[in-house]
Amino acid sequence: MSNIAGGMAIVGDVGAITKNSWRATGWSDNEPNLVETFFSGLGLLTEAAVGFGEVADLPISVVKSVSSTFGDTPFTRTLATRVKDSVIEDVPFSEAESAIVKQLSEGDYALGKVFNEVVTSDELYKAAIRSGDKLGDDFLDVFTKIATDPSLGKAPAEALILVLSKSSDDVLKNIKDSPVPLLESLTAIAKSSAKVSPELMTKILGNDKIYSNAYKQGELLKDIGEIATVKGVEDLAKMLKTNNIRAKGFRYELESAAYLKREGVNVAELSTQTSSKKLGNTDIDIIADFGQGLTYVQVKKSTAALGYGAKNLNKTKLWIAKAQEALGAAPNDFSKILYVVPPGQNIPKQIREYLELKNIQVLKDIPHL
Repeated sequence: MSNIAGGMAIVGDVGAITKNSWRATGWSDNEPNLVETFFSGLGLLTEAAVGFGEVADLPISVVKSVSSTFGDTPFTRTLATRVKDSVIEDVPFSEAESAIVKQLSEGDYALGKVFNEVVTSDELYKAAIRSGDKLGDDFLDVFTKIATDPSLGKAPAEALILVLSKSSDDVLKNIKDSPVPLLESLTAIAKSSAKVSPELMTKILGNDKIYSNAYKQGELLKDIGEIATVKGVEDLAKMLKTNNIRAKGFRYELESAAYLKREGVNVAELSTQTSSKKLGNTDIDIIADFGQGLTYVQVKKSTAALGYGAKNLNKTKLWIAKAQEALGAAPNDFSKILYVVPPGQNIPKQIREYLELKNIQVLKDIPHL
């Protein structure tokens, strides 16, 4: 198959393009009348382009070839308008725009097709360009891979662009600078978009209360990507936007769920509530199957979160009793209850002794970065 470059004019020879040469590119049998009419309105008829010089010839030629390939679409019109701004009004291309023109001039049909199908408005185009400028040279390739991934598709790619468009420069810098590969971070946004809206994801990424020096946006996206399809991820995501001291506790629930899933545990549900007929409802952080049926997991990020004294001991006993009843477990069978605390965190003496008395397991392997 021919590529977009096959429809490009040789630099300095833009004025020689004819309708027959467009049909000869192999991309389309359509007459370019509509495209030329649009260019005429912009003051960029083929003949009018002559005299702008080689710098202008190349982007004009790219737009004409892309337009001939894809027709009159929001993307081709936006790209044509940007060329007009660059050539006539001397508004320079950004680095990302220059990279797009370069790749299209080299016949990158996949990139052109992705932009034509996903970047369907001037707003999305500007967002994609800003993302490229902020996230670096890898962005265009990463975006193309995500948009052409058959397990994702157009809607998640659009959601990704919307999230990036509303995220601050600092957020984008943290994603770019993260040790987590850009493809993994951005795929997580796209993959989770079926349950986590762009608006909610944007708030989470911008919530300074949940981050630390060792755990920033890239690490969070890696974890969200791991549990993106788990039931209840949208409920956990809503709590991750909490703008107070509780936010890091919810983040440790995310870290724990992602850790368990990476270890091969079947994480069935997150941030749910179960009902006890006698004792009332109770919150369950994680429901997981470790190979012997469903286990209710209570996640506590610190010693303080467990609490001290008789009052907090009684709260612990009540939660366990509610979970036991909801599980339908025998009165003395506590095998389906699990507590998770970070390494190095001490469990208050009274609570520790009660958990030991009931043979309730405590997992201390999951870091809270």
